[in-house]
Amino acid sequence: MKQLLIIIGMLLVLPASALAKDKVIDIDMTVSGTVLHVNDVRTFYDVNLKGSPGNANARGAGDGYPSDLPDTPCPDIGPVDGLRLDPAQINVVFNDGSMFYGTVIADESFVCFAVPIARASYEIVGGAGRFEGATGYITIDLETRSIDTDLLITPETGYASGEIILP
Repeated sequence: MKQLLIIIGMLLVLPASALAKDKVIDIDMTVSGTVLHVNDVRTFYDVNLKGSPGNANARGAGDGYPSDLPDTPCPDIGPVDGLRLDPAQINVVFNDGSMFYGTVIADESFVCFAVPIARASYEIVGGAGRFEGATGYITIDLETRSIDTDLLITPETGYASGEIILP
């Protein structure tokens, strides 16, 4: 009986949040898809993600503004090395209908002019289904490919990493 009273007392003293731990899910995915360039700064994208935590489709939109990018792998080609992405959003929908969504981390997101690479990092700010209440981040590193036409479509491949944190 004494042990039962001690256990009940501990449960009353310890807050529930101290007993619960967040669940962390690693993101480890390949990326392939298309970016549609609407004008000099606005893009929409539709890419497929395969790997962990499951196959998904990511769609989003964003703006880029010309910038010097000394803190990136972009070669220094003058006062403007590429684009800094801001604002931008992402919505990742998995085959089971679960999703998470986020907003760009501008200081970590860029498109280079001199080499065919880009990075888009997003803070995960919510989700639905198995990702209800999600936080965390996703970083997508891309290799861009150009098509020698007047069309404004760019095929892209790459890798996505990060972590989803569930309450």
